[in-house]
Amino acid sequence: MAEQVLEVQRRVLGPEHPSTLSSVLNLSSMISPLVKHEEAAEMARHAEAALQRVVGPEHPKMLSSMVVLSNRLAELGQRTEAVSMLQTALEAQNRVLGPKHPDTLRSMSTLSGRLAGVGRHEAAIETETAGTGGASVQAWA
Repeated sequence: MAEQVLEVQRRVLGPEHPSTLSSVLNLSSMISPLVKHEEAAEMARHAEAALQRVVGPEHPKMLSSMVVLSNRLAELGQRTEAVSMLQTALEAQNRVLGPKHPDTLRSMSTLSGRLAGVGRHEAAIETETAGTGGASVQAWA
């Protein structure tokens, strides 16, 4: 069904319309759990590159595409690249959307987990507590 919707969008809106590209990202998220990680990552790379050209590097849709691509990279085991992409997206989200925007906070939490996953535990704690207004980790225990 999602593939059919994507094909209609490509025909009606064009292959590089932001809505079409959002559908590509959504489809990449749907197929990734089916162990089609390479295909999902390629779809996310394509959408991210096209959105960069179409809407610009700091448009919210572009920033969301970077987060999705970082997820696909992490699924492929490319954790360092995933962390780097997510850090770049988060820096831009802070500037464009603000530090308290739900997308920014979600990215901050995801980045914290990714940093812990690559052994950067202190940075993970700093990132997570930044999203809680500096509240201590012990305060949540």
